[in-house]
Amino acid sequence: MVVFALIQGGYTFNLGPTEIIIFYGIVTTLCVWVSVGMATEKWNPNILYFGGIFADVLSFYPQLKQYLLPHERPTVWMIIGWALFGLGSILNVFFVEHLQKKLLLCQADYTSIYGKEKNLLKIFEESAFSIENTVLISITILVMCR
Repeated sequence: MVVFALIQGGYTFNLGPTEIIIFYGIVTTLCVWVSVGMATEKWNPNILYFGGIFADVLSFYPQLKQYLLPHERPTVWMIIGWALFGLGSILNVFFVEHLQKKLLLCQADYTSIYGKEKNLLKIFEESAFSIENTVLISITILVMCR
């Protein structure tokens, strides 16, 4: 992101308010992760994971804002590109992460396959990034086509 920001804004680092929030959110997430890791000597990857998801959610705002304001009609290729991206996210949730399988398995089968206790919160946590992408991409496509 930093490289693209420098390319776009040059050396002035000319970012809009949303990009600044995303950038500082990522930097803050890294700082919190390092601080917690150094203080507890336990490097928790969930801090980075959820910080990344938060930054990804925020990164959809400029795109949605563009299509909520008056704009040129998106081309068919743009919509196809977003639809393919959304399809990839959906396929990832079901065929790579096996979300539906994990939710439908009984406790004993889940434990024998995955070697841990079935916990619905953990199952959704493992797929949070793909679920978030699927939802936000779908919303973006709907806003583009309105």
